Amino acid sequence: MSQYLSQNDLRTIFANIEDILMVNIMIFSDWEAAQLESRYVVTNIGALFQKHAAALECYAIYCGNQGVASRVLQKKRSEIPALQEFLKKCQQNPRCRSLDLSSFLLQPMQRITRYIILLKQILHYTPPEHPEYSSVTRAVEMADRVAERVNVAVMAVESRDKLEAIEAQVDFAGSDFMKVDILGPSHYGGPRGYLFESALAKSKSGKKLYGYILTDMILLVQPQTGLFKNSNFAYGLYHAPILVGNAILRDVPKNMVGSKEVGHVDDTTFQIVQGDEVITLKAPSAGIKNKWFSYHESARKALR
Repeated sequence: MSQYLSQNDLRTIFANIEDILMVNIMIFSDWEAAQLESRYVVTNIGALFQKHAAALECYAIYCGNQGVASRVLQKKRSEIPALQEFLKKCQQNPRCRSLDLSSFLLQPMQRITRYIILLKQILHYTPPEHPEYSSVTRAVEMADRVAERVNVAVMAVESRDKLEAIEAQVDFAGSDFMKVDILGPSHYGGPRGYLFESALAKSKSGKKLYGYILTDMILLVQPQTGLFKNSNFAYGLYHAPILVGNAILRDVPKNMVGSKEVGHVDDTTFQIVQGDEVITLKAPSAGIKNKWFSYHESARKALR
């Protein structure tokens, strides 16, 4: 592929795949040697996995890069017809089993999960009194930690991508509210993260809005229209950013007549309460409304 792509593009698409290859060669080599020593029965698989667990951290880099790699590969395929033709010919090679390059690039992301499944199956069939039980248990714990770190790395990259997309879509500089550096640190310290977004509307007027929940604040934006629209952005701020620690999300209270409640709680309507201010919003569905409650609560818990 080097005749079609620059070294920078190749590094972006394949990332540290050579590290992935090397660590799996070492694991396979050790397991193969253990088979030969024990007449094709591996009796110390827990210890063998523990030996290489630290090296599996390289998956965090590879998996975290996959979103960017996929976009770059797709872009280059559309820009360079010769590359697309080359990849189609490769796909027809019997050794590729009709799989496209994109499919091969995804396979390393599934490897850690397969290791965990394998180890848990072995543990399931290993009696607690067996001498290898504690070793396999330890291997499962280490594999779970590696998978967790890989997931954190992937989520961090995806979160950054989402924040960059928000920065490209929302006109923060042209707002009358406080200026927001969306890619800057959280108001509570540490990096800012993305959690959720959806279309919304004002409950009474039906005014169309769009909302984002980040790890430290809620953003309510509105489509840019009219003479003062900045053509570079799709949205402008509707309301000043609301810190998640200062906000309460609640159902719309029922009306009271005397001592009785009348009416019912709308499945899609909810309120954001900040001090004395109440913003009543309508979500597209009850499920979306519940996600607003859930993600807001998780953001608040992370602050405690």
